Amino acid sequence: MAMVSHELKTPITSQNAYLQFMLRNARLSGDQKLEDMLEKSLRQVRNMTSMIDGFLNISRLDSGKMLLDQSAFDLKSLFSELEDEIHSTVHTHRVVFEQAESINLYADREKISQVIHNLISNAVKYSPIGSDINISYSISAKGTISIRVKDNGMGIGEQDQEQIFERYYRIKSPTMGSIAGFGIGLYLCREIIELHKGKIRIESSEGSGATFIIELPS
Repeated sequence: MAMVSHELKTPITSQNAYLQFMLRNARLSGDQKLEDMLEKSLRQVRNMTSMIDGFLNISRLDSGKMLLDQSAFDLKSLFSELEDEIHSTVHTHRVVFEQAESINLYADREKISQVIHNLISNAVKYSPIGSDINISYSISAKGTISIRVKDNGMGIGEQDQEQIFERYYRIKSPTMGSIAGFGIGLYLCREIIELHKGKIRIESSEGSGATFIIELPS
């Protein structure tokens, strides 16, 4: 799995570079139609890169090589960066980052960012175009830091909630249609959060959206 993933990343990286070069030229020439097409192509390349990274991470987990690079960082600063990134790439939904006070978190900043990105990506996939997606964080009196990603989508039934964090699990629902993915995103989210001695859970019911909650020690 690791070997194949590495082999796939080389042409994808080249394709991404060519598309970005073409996008810059399209913007300079004012060709709006070509710019729109290239932006859509780049989004698909990012989706493919994310899937390849997911398989690489599974390989690292299986071999015990997924290590954490932990340091203290400001969660408010991470949220500001994520807000800029998400608003530049997601134009189909209203993604709202609810900023709070500065909170220091001792964790692997890149991997926590990856988990939040994954949850937002899922919210975009499974909620109606134009709907709100809310991301927030808080700290309890006991020092537990909570990060929440809430959507207004199709919701998740009780039976699926029990299995949704399992590897390769996909919700089977006639209302979903065909949505790309391999069922590894939430599995990786759980593994990364558990490596941090934290928990991830879901609050949802069918037809009423879903809220994914990450709980981490401060």
